[in-house]
Amino acid sequence: LDGSSLRRTSGDIGTGFVGRLDTGSSGLLLRATSFEALLALQAQRELGTIERDYIVLCHGHLERSISLSARIRRRTGGISSVTLIGSRPARTDMKVLAHLNHGENDEPLSLMVIRIHSGRTHQIRCHLHHLGHPVVCDARYGTLADSEWCPRNFLHRYRVAFHDLDGAQRSSHCPLPPDLAGVLEKLLPPLPQGFLHPPPAAHLFAAGGGSGRPWSNWLPMDGVMVERDEDFPWLDVNIQHLSEHELVAPNKGTTKKK
Repeated sequence: LDGSSLRRTSGDIGTGFVGRLDTGSSGLLLRATSFEALLALQAQRELGTIERDYIVLCHGHLERSISLSARIRRRTGGISSVTLIGSRPARTDMKVLAHLNHGENDEPLSLMVIRIHSGRTHQIRCHLHHLGHPVVCDARYGTLADSEWCPRNFLHRYRVAFHDLDGAQRSSHCPLPPDLAGVLEKLLPPLPQGFLHPPPAAHLFAAGGGSGRPWSNWLPMDGVMVERDEDFPWLDVNIQHLSEHELVAPNKGTTKKK
């Protein structure tokens, strides 16, 4: 489902979509068909227990996978920004799957799987822009120059999971659409002839696979993930090794062990 094709309709009372997709993005949406289901899904959304996993291509080589907590405020004109004033909490978990390059100048790009634990307006696009790595072909937070080789935002919700009224977890997945898969395929180096191992994540997504794997089951390319809280910007926690994580204070030459 393409976010640009959605229209608000009156519909039946007690039914409707839970969540939304940004214009120009694609992927799965949850729709309740009863009032009871609508209340249950809305409660899960507010508690952050609905799993929403995305495949995203962004600018630059993101050096490390990161769990970013940074408050977001929606401003006049529909643009969101990271700020502590008049904002709401937002957390985005990002795992870097591959570093890629585009064009004659080898423009650096990063392919990531992302999970959001909140649902602020333009959350992924806003957080990536805040990190200096805007989504490819995102005219609002990045540049329109990408439209020469990518038809729209490279942002696709490939998996959602929730609990039904009986408490059982349900999930659904959707492969990368052909337009984005074609863009990704052109960025990939060919695999060696006779390659027998499971294909790398980027090749898997380009071939229409990978969508059944939850965010939690992907391994970052460097095997490390860092937690960053904008309310405490001097704090970096290596959550890959929580038993021996380090607290690093800026502008100081010493590292403190907790």
